[in-house]
Amino acid sequence: MGLGFGGEWAAAAVLIGEVIRPEHRGKAVGAMQSGWAIGWGIAALLATWFFSALPADTAWRACLGGLDAGGARILRAALRR
Repeated sequence: MGLGFGGEWAAAAVLIGEVIRPEHRGKAVGAMQSGWAIGWGIAALLATWFFSALPADTAWRACLGGLDAGGARILRAALRR
């Protein structure tokens, strides 16, 4: 992810700043920038829960499976039938 994600993040912040109306621009950019921190916090809490509730050799599989299932659910909701 590294450089590619960092470049996309910066470009997306500029795009949001240009597209959103001036009265809502600060809220939109703030929501986008805080989304990373909120997502990181949720991921840390879920990983803590998985590793305390499941054996260590199974917990990492549950974490990755949850990511795959969540991504598939988002894609299915976004695609038209």
